[in-house]
Amino acid sequence: MSQNYTYWEPKPGCIEKVCPYCGVVFWVPPSLSSRKYCNIGCYDLERGVGQVEVFCRYCGAAYNVSKYMFERKIGIFYCCTDHSYAAKRGVPLSDERRAKLKGRPSSMLGKHHSEEAKRKISQRSLEHWQDLEWREWILEQRSGEEYRKNLSAAKKEQWQDPNFAKKMWESWRISPNKPELYLQDLLDEWFPSEYRYVGNGGFILGGCCPDFMNVNGQKKLVELFGDYWHRGENPQERIDHFMQFGYDTLVTWESELKDIESLKYKLIAFNNKEYANG
Repeated sequence: MSQNYTYWEPKPGCIEKVCPYCGVVFWVPPSLSSRKYCNIGCYDLERGVGQVEVFCRYCGAAYNVSKYMFERKIGIFYCCTDHSYAAKRGVPLSDERRAKLKGRPSSMLGKHHSEEAKRKISQRSLEHWQDLEWREWILEQRSGEEYRKNLSAAKKEQWQDPNFAKKMWESWRISPNKPELYLQDLLDEWFPSEYRYVGNGGFILGGCCPDFMNVNGQKKLVELFGDYWHRGENPQERIDHFMQFGYDTLVTWESELKDIESLKYKLIAFNNKEYANG
């Protein structure tokens, strides 16, 4: 691997961003061009929402993290990447330096980084990623099975919050794709005024958003699985998820749209059957 390689080298088409809070340089795809912060922690700290004071395990200095990061134990052990790296490599901190830093309140409490400070932080971040040893170490930490499990669990927990889920779905501004529009036309033809498209976040259950819901008094949902995007998925998992909220679910595949008669029979049977929990 070349020493000039940098992890931060963007993929073609990505847009370079500088976090307005910490000054770190990061790249996003065009679909996320409106993103301003490198992570949700910086977003919360910039707004002053849910700040929690913690102490660095290496130097003892006090610093602030967002409540979101504190609850998920993200970035709450070391005040900076230098100290995190030094602690994990066993680099000692002098007693004099530790005594000077221990219990010191955060110097940034209630303040914001200047443009010059952001530039220096950004430059330091780039230098870190150009260090082959440091880059391999941090990537190893982030690729660990435990890290992925913790991150997955934190995300699933976050999506259980109805307000968060609603906000995220609304921000994506999703509109029905061609197969969904076609299925909506079929539903309107076979069951007039009974099913409405809610795949844009109009109806959320446990962080999941179905494609169509019955609006005629029946707790029934219809899901349309794309052959490409949902390949390998088990439809029963989706059915079981909505069942715990009292909804019966029919999963149809995009390929079934090619056989209208079979699909019509399947949908009519589902619509007319007595609700399992009713």
